[in-house]
Amino acid sequence: SSRDAGLRVAAAQAIGVFARLAPAAAMLADEGAVSALAALAARDLAVEPAGPAAADALEHIADAHAPTALWLRGRVAAHELVAEGFYALPVGEPYRPPREALTATWRDGSRQVEALSVSPLTDPEIRSLVARADEAVKGRATGEAVLALARIVNQRMGGAVPWKEYEHFSCATAVHAAMAAAQSTTVAVTRLTRGGAFHRAVLFKALADLTAHEVTASLCSGARGRGAHANHMWNEVTVNGHAFVVDLLHSVGELYRVDSDEADRYLRVGQHAFDSLMSSHRAQTPVHTLVRDGNLSRDVADFRGQVIKAMVIPTLMDRQARTTSTATASASRASAAAGRDM
Repeated sequence: SSRDAGLRVAAAQAIGVFARLAPAAAMLADEGAVSALAALAARDLAVEPAGPAAADALEHIADAHAPTALWLRGRVAAHELVAEGFYALPVGEPYRPPREALTATWRDGSRQVEALSVSPLTDPEIRSLVARADEAVKGRATGEAVLALARIVNQRMGGAVPWKEYEHFSCATAVHAAMAAAQSTTVAVTRLTRGGAFHRAVLFKALADLTAHEVTASLCSGARGRGAHANHMWNEVTVNGHAFVVDLLHSVGELYRVDSDEADRYLRVGQHAFDSLMSSHRAQTPVHTLVRDGNLSRDVADFRGQVIKAMVIPTLMDRQARTTSTATASASRASAAAGRDM
């Protein structure tokens, strides 16, 4: 009813005001407000008048609660620091309130995806790593400090992985063992001895936030929960006034200017979003620079990713266009038929 709708609008607005306080935001997240607000915000405005107020309340919770910010926005900003109780959910997973996320029970044999936690007050291992990081970055310029932190993360998570081998790199055994040992699907990031982009980015953010050096890092996630680039995460840092993506996987410690092709390649976005990890390694040079005087300047296999993209993507776009055109035509015919029946 309109009265119920009005109450939902008022309730969402009140939650939005309450959520501006960090302790209140954490409490609201713990009580399930995030999932309820997200459900309201996702509905059509014509059906749910409380949608805009719910979306606004969600943003206020995310402003004060880093785990919600990562789930909602795909980003924990540099000024949002990792603190006790921080956890990171994998991309595409339903929201888990803090109480549920931090106490989730592990069951062997079922499909369970790990969340990662950071507990600087109660985990001696993270404190030990932070002490090591403090020593490594002492007296260093920002760029050198970032490199030192990247090396610590790399050593902790199984070492560097060549581009062409990353699609075969797996940390599933290490993650499974850590969940089994903890009897929980939420694993302290320090319990892992092998990790991919997700695990490394969370650890780097934690070390950057908890060391005494003024390295500031954001934690960002990709959009894919499945496929070759599933759960891809990365960190961005500011060095000499410029924003860079930190390589924690391949050329460890390298900095790629944000929005550069090198950064897009590491993020698996832009032209690289359609590449497999192998073709992402191979297809870095635009096709027109590969052909000179009618001859290929490199082996055909080296630019097959470019050829595949040139063939497949237009086909997919054409298929989508034909589907849309068919749907529109069907709707027009249905409308005309309805007019004749009146």
